[in-house]
Amino acid sequence: MEPMTTQLDIFASRFSTVYHNTTHLKGEELRHEQTRASNQDEVVLKFFRNSPYQSFTPYQVYFGLGQQFDRNSVRRAITDLTDAGHLVKTEERRRSPAGRMNYCWKLNPHRQ
Repeated sequence: MEPMTTQLDIFASRFSTVYHNTTHLKGEELRHEQTRASNQDEVVLKFFRNSPYQSFTPYQVYFGLGQQFDRNSVRRAITDLTDAGHLVKTEERRRSPAGRMNYCWKLNPHRQ
């Protein structure tokens, strides 16, 4: 009998790299971080799906999710979701809380 495929397995298989192993983790520790990154991607994608016609900066996503993830993890998730075709980067830019201009992303209308 084949192991049961979970929703997380299906989601993770859509991305080439969910966790960027820059610290050279191995074994169970690596699997834990890969799972955590995949969960973050799911949460970020759900955030965009809940407002399919709006665009957001990474800061807006970070604050909109209640700061539950590191800001860099939110940016990584947005990049991975863009690379996978779920999000698109727009030409629109907004100021961050630090006063810098940030691009906005939105749900890819051709892949909802």
